[in-house]
Amino acid sequence: MKEQFLNLQAKDYKEWYTYFTKNHLLDIISTSVEEHVEQTISEEKEAKEKYKKLVCVSCWNKYNSESYALWKIYSDLSKGVMIKTSIERLKTAFRDTDEQIQLSEIKYLDYKKDKMQLGNMNYPIIHKSIHYDYEKEIRLIYKVPFESGLEYDWSKEENQFGKYLDVDVNTLIEEIIVSPKAPQWFFDIISDLLQKYNLKKEIKYSDLK
Repeated sequence: MKEQFLNLQAKDYKEWYTYFTKNHLLDIISTSVEEHVEQTISEEKEAKEKYKKLVCVSCWNKYNSESYALWKIYSDLSKGVMIKTSIERLKTAFRDTDEQIQLSEIKYLDYKKDKMQLGNMNYPIIHKSIHYDYEKEIRLIYKVPFESGLEYDWSKEENQFGKYLDVDVNTLIEEIIVSPKAPQWFFDIISDLLQKYNLKKEIKYSDLK
């Protein structure tokens, strides 16, 4: 029976499945296997989407030098700053944080030929399309505590689009780099903020300036 089943073509399988369902399966269950599978897939997809809403991420990129592409995409070359840090600084900066923070590199997949592994709800959080490979991304991941049903009341948070966590900013920041085409007044504002909050960190323009 098993060998015959494996050799069935699609049309033959449909006919066999229809026959089997009518004569055997319906005696055991009230819904068809196909309906059951579709329902299970739908429920799993819904659970994954709910889980994503319980996860907060802080995105970093792993480069030994600056990236023109990232400056262009995220600051239009003139409207942003880059915080330079290290893996060790990231770990130490959150050492006294009450919440549990996870750290993971992003794995990039060609979804036309690669498949994401199953069995871990975090997999969709730490995988992206290979088209974003240039980002070389690292993510800090925090999952909010939730009750049954994968639900969390975000209205109790100061920021309903994320969560504020305690961090040792002096340890986190090694250096601050300003967009290559940012005007001088923008640079001065960042410098004033460092003084205001007593952050004795080097600040400089991008090497692309």
